Amino acid sequence: VIVGSNPKKFFLKLMETLENKVSEILQELNDCSVGNPKQCDNWVVILHESLEEYEDESGFVMISHSTLKQKTDDIFWHLDYLQRSIRENKSNQKGKAKEETLNNEINKNEKLQFRIEQLDKQITFFEKEARRLKEKVSTLELQKEGLLTRLSEVAGLRLCDNNPNIQDLSDTKRPTKIVEAFGELYDNEWTNALEDLLKTQLLEREAIDTLAGILKSVFETCNTFARSQRIALLRGMVLCDSCPENDHDALSQGLRNKIKTLQKDSAMDVYPFVKKQVDERINYACLDKEVKEYADRCAELSWLMNVQDPPLVLNFKARSGDPVDKKKFSVYTKNGSVVDFVVWPAVMYENETLFRKGVLQAK
Repeated sequence: VIVGSNPKKFFLKLMETLENKVSEILQELNDCSVGNPKQCDNWVVILHESLEEYEDESGFVMISHSTLKQKTDDIFWHLDYLQRSIRENKSNQKGKAKEETLNNEINKNEKLQFRIEQLDKQITFFEKEARRLKEKVSTLELQKEGLLTRLSEVAGLRLCDNNPNIQDLSDTKRPTKIVEAFGELYDNEWTNALEDLLKTQLLEREAIDTLAGILKSVFETCNTFARSQRIALLRGMVLCDSCPENDHDALSQGLRNKIKTLQKDSAMDVYPFVKKQVDERINYACLDKEVKEYADRCAELSWLMNVQDPPLVLNFKARSGDPVDKKKFSVYTKNGSVVDFVVWPAVMYENETLFRKGVLQAK
């Protein structure tokens, strides 16, 4: 066949297209190893050289149809072959990659399973060891608790005996709570009773002395009962009707403390009997409602004060004409440096440790 017009340009364009196609395939073959990829270039070179052999002076190229068809068919067949080979190779590589990934995962799983088994054995060992140590700790804790209890008992006996500075904070009837209630007695019941007495045409001084007299009488009665009860408990413990209260040879310190604790712990259970004795010594028939409530509260707090260890005492010791002791007393309605009379007693221990200031009228 004769390719007219510009046959050389036509075939060169054809060759350029084939060469571009071959370049694309070679680019894909960079990561594959299929046959001999250089063979594509050889086909292009052969075709290019064959075409150039038939070029005449006028620029026409004469080439047989069968030859051209054979060459182009061979090139395209080889190109198709290369493309199929690339697809098959990529598919095989993907399959190998998947197989390799799967094998890697299997190996990892096997290693993890082995590691898990090792960890399970370690956990079992540590659990047994933890149980053993826990049992040992429990045993030591029991021993420690027993020793601390014994030590606490011994130390408590030494510290608490007649020591006003040591108090059981869990005790709702401890001295600080009783003194707080005694202050509330002055603020509430005493004030109400005073107003009630003033309505009977008593002078303020006479009304105050009346309320102070009730408190003194009730407190002294409770003091007598508390001391008698301690002596009775003491003699009952040692089975001796004549054992004196201060006989330290007859009683151990531990037993003495137990007697004091028993008296304090049973104070409110015994109080109804104490209250009955107090009522018999006070003429309640002549008392108005507010004064009677005041006397009842005085009796309860006086009893609790006297069963403490050591007992609390009320200090009325501020005689008229004495200098005002501002460490123990606050003034009532008049300021001054000299005592006129005591309105409300100070609360102290027997060793004169002050718990709460009293109130006095100065002049």
